[in-house]
Amino acid sequence: MRRTLLLIHLLCYVLLSSTMLHAQKTDVATTQLKFSYGLQNSGLDLADRFGSHFSLGLALEHMPKEYLSLGLEFNLQFGNQVRQDVLSGLRSDRGIIIGDNETKADVFLRQRGAYYGIYAGYIRTIGSPKGPHYVHFALGVGLWQHKIRIVADGNTVPQLRREYKKGYDRLSNGPALKPSINYTHRSLKSNAYFFVQLEMLGGIIRNRRDWDFATEQKLDEKRTDLSYGLRVGWVLTIGKRSLTQEDIYY
Repeated sequence: MRRTLLLIHLLCYVLLSSTMLHAQKTDVATTQLKFSYGLQNSGLDLADRFGSHFSLGLALEHMPKEYLSLGLEFNLQFGNQVRQDVLSGLRSDRGIIIGDNETKADVFLRQRGAYYGIYAGYIRTIGSPKGPHYVHFALGVGLWQHKIRIVADGNTVPQLRREYKKGYDRLSNGPALKPSINYTHRSLKSNAYFFVQLEMLGGIIRNRRDWDFATEQKLDEKRTDLSYGLRVGWVLTIGKRSLTQEDIYY
Protein backbone atom coordinates (compact mmCIF):
# COMPACT_ATOMS: atom_id res chain seq x y z
CA MET A 1 0.00 0.00 0.00
CA ARG A 2 2.81 2.40 0.91
CA ARG A 3 4.60 1.57 -2.29
CA THR A 4 1.44 2.30 -4.26
CA LEU A 5 0.99 5.69 -2.56
CA LEU A 6 4.65 6.49 -3.09
CA LEU A 7 4.36 5.63 -6.77
CA ILE A 8 1.26 7.83 -7.09
CA HIS A 9 3.07 10.73 -5.43
CA LEU A 10 6.05 10.23 -7.70
CA LEU A 11 3.85 10.23 -10.80
CA CYS A 12 2.04 13.36 -9.64
CA TYR A 13 5.37 15.11 -9.09
CA VAL A 14 6.59 14.14 -12.56
CA LEU A 15 3.36 15.29 -14.19
CA LEU A 16 3.38 18.57 -12.26
CA SER A 17 7.00 19.24 -13.17
CA SER A 18 6.28 18.46 -16.80
CA THR A 19 3.29 20.81 -16.79
CA MET A 20 5.34 23.62 -15.26
CA LEU A 21 8.04 23.21 -17.87
CA HIS A 22 5.38 23.06 -20.59
CA ALA A 23 3.99 26.41 -19.37
CA GLN A 24 7.25 28.34 -19.52
CA LYS A 25 6.97 31.83 -21.02
CA THR A 26 8.04 32.02 -24.63
CA ASP A 27 6.58 35.23 -26.01
CA VAL A 28 4.47 38.29 -25.23
CA ALA A 29 1.06 39.03 -26.74
CA THR A 30 0.44 42.77 -26.99
CA THR A 31 -2.70 44.80 -27.74
CA GLN A 32 -2.32 48.44 -28.66
CA LEU A 33 -4.16 51.50 -29.94
CA LYS A 34 -2.72 53.60 -32.78
CA PHE A 35 -3.60 57.24 -33.37
CA SER A 36 -2.28 58.87 -36.54
CA TYR A 37 -2.40 61.87 -38.85
CA GLY A 38 -1.46 61.80 -42.52
CA LEU A 39 -0.92 63.98 -45.57
CA GLN A 40 -1.95 62.25 -48.79
CA ASN A 41 -2.04 62.84 -52.52
CA SER A 42 -4.59 61.65 -55.06
CA GLY A 43 -3.75 59.46 -58.03
CA LEU A 44 -5.36 57.79 -61.06
CA ASP A 45 -9.11 58.54 -61.29
CA LEU A 46 -9.23 60.12 -57.84
CA ALA A 47 -6.90 62.88 -59.06
CA ASP A 48 -9.63 64.06 -61.46
CA ARG A 49 -11.95 64.71 -58.52
CA PHE A 50 -9.74 65.63 -55.55
CA GLY A 51 -6.31 67.06 -54.83
CA SER A 52 -4.13 66.51 -51.77
CA HIS A 53 -5.93 65.86 -48.51
CA PHE A 54 -5.48 64.91 -44.87
CA SER A 55 -6.31 61.77 -42.93
CA LEU A 56 -7.03 60.95 -39.29
CA GLY A 57 -6.49 57.32 -38.32
CA LEU A 58 -7.42 54.97 -35.50
CA ALA A 59 -6.36 51.33 -35.28
CA LEU A 60 -6.66 48.49 -32.79
CA GLU A 61 -3.75 46.09 -33.21
CA HIS A 62 -2.98 42.74 -31.62
CA MET A 63 0.46 41.13 -31.77
CA PRO A 64 0.13 37.41 -30.94
CA LYS A 65 3.87 37.11 -31.51
CA GLU A 66 6.67 39.66 -31.61
CA TYR A 67 6.94 39.43 -35.38
CA LEU A 68 3.22 39.26 -36.29
CA SER A 69 0.44 41.87 -36.13
CA LEU A 70 -3.30 41.71 -36.80
CA GLY A 71 -5.48 44.79 -36.73
CA LEU A 72 -8.64 46.74 -37.39
CA GLU A 73 -8.41 50.31 -38.65
CA PHE A 74 -10.50 53.34 -39.54
CA ASN A 75 -9.25 56.36 -41.49
CA LEU A 76 -11.17 59.60 -42.03
CA GLN A 77 -10.14 61.63 -45.09
CA PHE A 78 -10.87 65.34 -45.53
CA GLY A 79 -9.71 68.19 -47.71
CA ASN A 80 -10.78 71.32 -49.59
CA GLN A 81 -9.29 70.65 -53.03
CA VAL A 82 -12.27 69.60 -55.15
CA ARG A 83 -11.47 69.66 -58.86
CA GLN A 84 -14.93 68.84 -60.25
CA ASP A 85 -17.46 71.68 -60.05
CA VAL A 86 -20.66 69.69 -59.62
CA LEU A 87 -22.60 72.92 -59.06
CA SER A 88 -21.73 74.58 -62.38
CA GLY A 89 -25.36 74.23 -63.53
CA LEU A 90 -26.51 76.37 -60.59
CA ARG A 91 -24.08 79.21 -61.19
CA SER A 92 -24.90 82.46 -62.97
CA ASP A 93 -22.88 83.97 -65.80
CA ARG A 94 -20.71 85.59 -63.15
CA GLY A 95 -19.99 82.22 -61.54
CA ILE A 96 -22.01 82.75 -58.37
CA ILE A 97 -25.01 80.91 -56.89
CA ILE A 98 -28.06 83.03 -56.01
CA GLY A 99 -29.96 82.22 -52.82
CA ASP A 100 -33.54 82.79 -51.67
CA ASN A 101 -32.94 86.43 -50.86
CA GLU A 102 -31.61 87.17 -54.36
CA THR A 103 -28.09 87.64 -53.01
CA LYS A 104 -24.93 85.62 -53.42
CA ALA A 105 -24.99 82.36 -51.48
CA ASP A 106 -21.82 81.09 -49.80
CA VAL A 107 -21.39 77.54 -51.04
CA PHE A 108 -18.20 75.49 -50.65
CA LEU A 109 -17.13 72.08 -51.89
CA ARG A 110 -15.12 69.77 -49.64
CA GLN A 111 -13.71 66.26 -49.81
CA ARG A 112 -14.88 63.65 -47.32
CA GLY A 113 -13.92 60.00 -47.24
CA ALA A 114 -13.45 57.00 -45.00
CA TYR A 115 -11.66 53.68 -45.06
CA TYR A 116 -12.65 50.69 -42.89
CA GLY A 117 -10.31 47.73 -43.00
CA ILE A 118 -8.43 44.83 -41.47
CA TYR A 119 -4.74 44.10 -41.90
CA ALA A 120 -1.94 41.68 -41.15
CA GLY A 121 1.69 42.64 -40.77
CA TYR A 122 5.22 41.37 -40.34
CA ILE A 123 7.59 43.07 -37.90
CA ARG A 124 11.34 43.14 -38.44
CA THR A 125 13.53 44.39 -35.61
CA ILE A 126 16.50 46.58 -36.50
CA GLY A 127 19.63 45.67 -34.55
CA SER A 128 19.04 43.95 -31.21
CA PRO A 129 15.99 41.62 -31.10
CA LYS A 130 14.75 43.47 -28.01
CA GLY A 131 15.83 46.89 -29.25
CA PRO A 132 13.65 49.99 -29.71
CA HIS A 133 13.74 50.16 -33.52
CA TYR A 134 11.75 48.04 -35.95
CA VAL A 135 10.13 48.08 -39.40
CA HIS A 136 6.51 47.02 -39.88
CA PHE A 137 5.27 45.72 -43.25
CA ALA A 138 1.48 45.40 -43.53
CA LEU A 139 -1.23 44.65 -46.07
CA GLY A 140 -4.83 45.62 -45.46
CA VAL A 141 -8.15 45.05 -47.19
CA GLY A 142 -11.38 46.92 -46.64
CA LEU A 143 -14.05 49.31 -47.86
CA TRP A 144 -13.17 52.79 -49.16
CA GLN A 145 -15.83 55.47 -49.53
CA HIS A 146 -15.66 59.13 -50.54
CA LYS A 147 -17.92 61.96 -51.65
CA ILE A 148 -18.07 65.69 -52.35
CA ARG A 149 -19.40 67.44 -49.27
CA ILE A 150 -21.50 70.52 -50.09
CA VAL A 151 -21.45 73.26 -47.46
CA ALA A 152 -24.17 75.87 -48.04
CA ASP A 153 -23.94 78.52 -45.34
CA GLY A 154 -27.32 79.82 -44.27
CA ASN A 155 -29.19 77.08 -46.16
CA THR A 156 -30.50 79.67 -48.63
CA VAL A 157 -30.23 77.58 -51.82
CA PRO A 158 -33.36 75.41 -52.36
CA GLN A 159 -31.54 73.05 -54.75
CA LEU A 160 -29.03 72.17 -52.02
CA ARG A 161 -31.35 71.39 -49.15
CA ARG A 162 -31.57 68.01 -47.46
CA GLU A 163 -32.07 65.18 -49.94
CA TYR A 164 -31.26 67.33 -52.98
CA LYS A 165 -27.58 67.44 -51.98
CA LYS A 166 -27.31 63.72 -52.68
CA GLY A 167 -27.85 64.40 -56.37
CA TYR A 168 -24.59 66.37 -56.44
CA ASP A 169 -22.26 64.66 -53.92
CA ARG A 170 -21.15 61.70 -56.13
CA LEU A 171 -20.99 59.27 -53.23
CA SER A 172 -18.73 56.40 -54.29
CA ASN A 173 -17.34 53.29 -52.61
CA GLY A 174 -15.82 49.89 -53.22
CA PRO A 175 -13.22 47.34 -52.10
CA ALA A 176 -9.68 48.55 -51.54
CA LEU A 177 -6.18 47.31 -50.71
CA LYS A 178 -3.80 49.17 -48.44
CA PRO A 179 -0.09 48.22 -48.38
CA SER A 180 2.15 50.11 -45.95
CA ILE A 181 5.59 50.18 -44.40
CA ASN A 182 6.52 52.04 -41.24
CA TYR A 183 9.42 52.69 -38.95
CA THR A 184 8.59 52.47 -35.25
CA HIS A 185 10.63 53.67 -32.32
CA ARG A 186 9.53 51.66 -29.32
CA SER A 187 10.11 53.03 -25.84
CA LEU A 188 11.69 50.51 -23.49
CA LYS A 189 10.51 52.44 -20.41
CA SER A 190 6.89 53.30 -21.20
CA ASN A 191 3.83 51.95 -23.01
CA ALA A 192 3.74 54.81 -25.55
CA TYR A 193 5.86 55.29 -28.66
CA PHE A 194 5.65 56.70 -32.18
CA PHE A 195 5.87 55.64 -35.83
CA VAL A 196 6.33 57.12 -39.32
CA GLN A 197 4.58 55.34 -42.18
CA LEU A 198 4.51 55.32 -45.97
CA GLU A 199 1.22 53.98 -47.34
CA MET A 200 -0.91 53.58 -50.42
CA LEU A 201 -4.64 53.02 -50.76
CA GLY A 202 -6.09 51.74 -54.01
CA GLY A 203 -9.59 50.60 -54.83
CA ILE A 204 -12.13 49.69 -57.50
CA ILE A 205 -14.82 52.29 -56.84
CA ARG A 206 -18.32 52.89 -58.21
CA ASN A 207 -20.77 55.74 -57.85
CA ARG A 208 -23.69 54.77 -55.58
CA ARG A 209 -26.22 57.50 -56.41
CA ASP A 210 -29.12 56.67 -58.72
CA TRP A 211 -28.89 60.00 -60.54
CA ASP A 212 -26.30 62.75 -60.94
CA PHE A 213 -27.92 66.19 -61.22
CA ALA A 214 -24.83 67.85 -62.69
CA THR A 215 -24.61 65.56 -65.74
CA GLU A 216 -28.31 64.54 -65.78
CA GLN A 217 -27.47 60.86 -65.97
CA LYS A 218 -26.50 57.90 -63.81
CA LEU A 219 -22.74 57.65 -63.29
CA ASP A 220 -22.05 53.92 -63.17
CA GLU A 221 -18.57 53.63 -64.64
CA LYS A 222 -15.93 51.71 -62.72
CA ARG A 223 -13.21 53.92 -61.21
CA THR A 224 -9.65 53.05 -60.18
CA ASP A 225 -8.86 55.41 -57.33
CA LEU A 226 -5.51 55.83 -55.60
CA SER A 227 -4.34 57.72 -52.54
CA TYR A 228 -0.77 57.71 -51.22
CA GLY A 229 1.28 59.60 -48.69
CA LEU A 230 2.96 59.87 -45.33
CA ARG A 231 1.47 59.20 -41.89
CA VAL A 232 2.84 59.83 -38.41
CA GLY A 233 1.33 58.30 -35.32
CA TRP A 234 1.40 57.52 -31.65
CA VAL A 235 1.02 54.04 -30.19
CA LEU A 236 -0.39 53.22 -26.77
CA THR A 237 -0.09 49.71 -25.35
CA ILE A 238 -3.33 48.80 -23.57
CA GLY A 239 -2.73 45.11 -22.89
CA LYS A 240 0.20 42.78 -22.53
CA ARG A 241 0.08 39.08 -21.68
CA SER A 242 2.83 36.51 -21.47
CA LEU A 243 2.18 33.54 -23.74
CA THR A 244 2.96 29.97 -22.77
CA GLN A 245 3.66 26.91 -24.85
CA GLU A 246 0.13 25.80 -23.98
CA ASP A 247 -1.29 29.00 -25.46
CA ILE A 248 0.70 28.44 -28.62
CA TYR A 249 -0.29 24.80 -29.02
CA TYR A 250 -3.94 25.26 -28.13
